[in-house]
Amino acid sequence: MSQRLVVYLDTNFLSDLAKASLGGLKGAAARRAEQALAFFTSLVDSRVAIFPDSWSRQQEAELRRQAEFQRAARNIAARLSRGVCFRPHLTILSNQIEQAFIGHLNGVDYSRTWQEALTGDPQGPICTSTENDACQSWVQSDPQRLQHRRLLKTRSREYHQQRARQRANVTLTYEDLKAANAREYAEMIVLGPARRLRSGEQLDFAHKIAASTIDGAIAVAIQRGDISEMSFWKFADSAAILSVPAIDIWASIEASIEWDEPSRGWHKSDHHDLEALSDVLPYCDAVFCDQNMKSILSKHGIASRYRTDVYSMRDFDQFRRDVDAGPARPLRAMDPHVAPIANRWEQVTEYLLAVVRACDANSWAKASPYPGWTYKDLLVHLATGYTVRLGQLRGLVEKGELGAQPDADAANAENIARHRESSPEALVEEMVRQRSEVRRLMGLLRPEHMEARTLVHRRGQPPQYGSFLEALQHLHEHDLEHAAKLAPIMRWPVAPPEA
Repeated sequence: MSQRLVVYLDTNFLSDLAKASLGGLKGAAARRAEQALAFFTSLVDSRVAIFPDSWSRQQEAELRRQAEFQRAARNIAARLSRGVCFRPHLTILSNQIEQAFIGHLNGVDYSRTWQEALTGDPQGPICTSTENDACQSWVQSDPQRLQHRRLLKTRSREYHQQRARQRANVTLTYEDLKAANAREYAEMIVLGPARRLRSGEQLDFAHKIAASTIDGAIAVAIQRGDISEMSFWKFADSAAILSVPAIDIWASIEASIEWDEPSRGWHKSDHHDLEALSDVLPYCDAVFCDQNMKSILSKHGIASRYRTDVYSMRDFDQFRRDVDAGPARPLRAMDPHVAPIANRWEQVTEYLLAVVRACDANSWAKASPYPGWTYKDLLVHLATGYTVRLGQLRGLVEKGELGAQPDADAANAENIARHRESSPEALVEEMVRQRSEVRRLMGLLRPEHMEARTLVHRRGQPPQYGSFLEALQHLHEHDLEHAAKLAPIMRWPVAPPEA
């Protein structure tokens, strides 16, 4: 692989790895964490991937009170990062503002590279001293600074709670919330300090750096001759400020929490999550976080805008399969139109697995609602029933055309005969394997593939010709319809995923 994958582990994910190393996780969770750490280490050793550290993650981990846990987290972070670290938040943000403004003047989007956000040499030697140096580079603890960061988290929660109360009686769309959040954040973090510095006010070191970078951007405008300093402030006060990735991500996550989960409220840990993810998301091939944050990043196309795949601990096996697929499965290739379909596909997969686990093991041989099929035959169909779509996906990805459609009825009969002796457990493994292959191929689709004409099967309607994108949008309905037929042999009910 010519270029390394850039993978970021957020604080919660790193904490699980640290807990596992200390025996704090048990059973399947411990085994999965141990497998993940071993696989990540092998990717670093073989120079397939880099796992950069970040200042935000360091500061968040420092707030943990257990010294043993802190040491474990630091050692794991050092072992994986090998001295490579994302730059501080305000440094990344200020650079992005300058680059976005220059791009705005030239009428083009600036091209991001992960090198601009990282410090340290990912091509450098890997040795014990590098790991030790990385451990020592963590922000050194002192009681006053720790108390300041704890206070910052508390005040951040209080601020968001107050803002939620102020907006409670105002009808705002998600886009309204996002735009308002972007303006507030830009003003609070960078633009306000830049104005105050110009008025002679004393600023702390970090905000002074941010403000001076703004001066650099303004200088670029003035050098163009016909552009005054006001052009920057017009850019900063307009919707164009959302072209700054860190501001777009910060505002989008805030808006998603407010719009999609109003009862959730604001957690103390959200401040560092926002800071870290707004730093790293534009530069990563993959990000690991908890299931709740994965859901937030998957909504409204937040992660897909930056072609970044998001995983939780339960998705580790999927990540390993994606990496093992090699260059044929570039992790950042998911088309923004396909990403929501793939996320829905994952939700339905989880539902199918839960339905199968709920079925009575002694009932698979009983006749199903489908004439001539037992419930086990229905399970075979669920496990192997994507022959047509897999053929179309492979045709588009490999040849740029759908190709001839296989005979679905003949394929079903062949699969049922082939799996006559297969156990339900083996069929579940086959289901996971085939569905993973469908998702892998989804990740390789390009915009030109979406307009290919094919039969679209909509639930409750006769098939009609439409675009391949429309066909993908209704793909999961096949599973939901068949899963409902398993209800008579289920020992307990399973709620289907929300539409």
